[in-house]
Amino acid sequence: MRYVLPTVLAAAVFVLSGCSGRLSQANVRDQISELGGSSLIPAEIDVQRIVIDSENRAIAETNVKMAFQFERDSGGEWRIAAARLGDRQWVDIRTLMAALDRQRSDDTASALRKLAEGVSEYRRQNGSLPDPDASLSDTLHPLFMDDIIRQDSWGQDIQYDVTPDGEFRLRSSGPDGTSGSGDDIVWAP
Repeated sequence: MRYVLPTVLAAAVFVLSGCSGRLSQANVRDQISELGGSSLIPAEIDVQRIVIDSENRAIAETNVKMAFQFERDSGGEWRIAAARLGDRQWVDIRTLMAALDRQRSDDTASALRKLAEGVSEYRRQNGSLPDPDASLSDTLHPLFMDDIIRQDSWGQDIQYDVTPDGEFRLRSSGPDGTSGSGDDIVWAP
């Protein structure tokens, strides 16, 4: 059994390097239809709005038709088994979620590196680490880092601790959202 549902791909960010002029809905549809080698039909992509974020960046909020394949589990409950986006190739939902988690892990590791660079610059200029009881991002932005980073890619707060040896540690609780489990992402000097 399959259900076709419109799915919001909010905040699809397009870096406009090399593009001149205004970002059009047709350009957005064309680029999304080619995303990842898929064969989405541009007519299946409904561009809700385009927000110019800066001179070189825009956010396109869209609805894209997707199909989901459901199967009954051993208890008789319906569960999503696979998803299809345009190219008519079903992707196992566990494979899709694992790929999303890998990307989120990479993005979170990158965010932790940026925070660590900000903490190191703060220490270099002030001779001490930022107060662990204060908001780390508020302390570091804008003097010591450009971005405001408070949460990991799963929407959980990033933890900042000063260790007894005078160093610091940054931690994301990872995909499961439980700190101290095997999937945490930790940055320490």
